[in-house]
Amino acid sequence: RNLSVIMSLHELDLAGRISDKIACVRGDKVDRFGTPEEILSEALLWDVFRVKTKIEISPFHGKKHIHFIV
Repeated sequence: RNLSVIMSLHELDLAGRISDKIACVRGDKVDRFGTPEEILSEALLWDVFRVKTKIEISPFHGKKHIHFIV
């Protein structure tokens, strides 16, 4: 299918698993745009959201899995 879907997700693990591309929006502008592999990083999540994370590749689905550190 030649189909595009635009959705807003705050569940970053889900966004990383189901999305071909991710736009990171900061304020009213797109800060970064690319594949989940390019965009989802510990440094970006700290820079944008000020949350500490550990990102690993899941042995179950082969995609990034984000652990939030409290």
